[in-house]
Amino acid sequence: MGADLIVGMLEMAKGKEPDWNAAEVVIDQLSDDKSAEIIENLGWTPARPGDSGWDEALSAFKARMYVALDALKCMWGNGHRCAVVRGCSGGKVLVFGGLSWGDDPFEGYSDICAVADLTWKAAGGSFCE
Repeated sequence: MGADLIVGMLEMAKGKEPDWNAAEVVIDQLSDDKSAEIIENLGWTPARPGDSGWDEALSAFKARMYVALDALKCMWGNGHRCAVVRGCSGGKVLVFGGLSWGDDPFEGYSDICAVADLTWKAAGGSFCE
């Protein structure tokens, strides 16, 4: 079995920088249902809304998303070995990823993708299509 190249790309318009405060607000205001959906998509199922352990699971999930957001900030600042920011005619593009042998290309990749899906538009960015 060979390796696959897995790449994520996030875009920011010319002259703009991400609004990280707006991204944090999105995480702060996540509903229970949306949080449960993302938790399930990430493959860990500690509890569901209404379960006795839900408050602890939600708190752990939000903490995990804040760590991923910090990693995304680091990537935007060209401080991550698996990411690069490059200028283009429309602004800047963050490209991140790596080789995968059936798993994440680097530790935290799935969490970073999840937090990007949640917060990037609120931060003022768009997704490369």
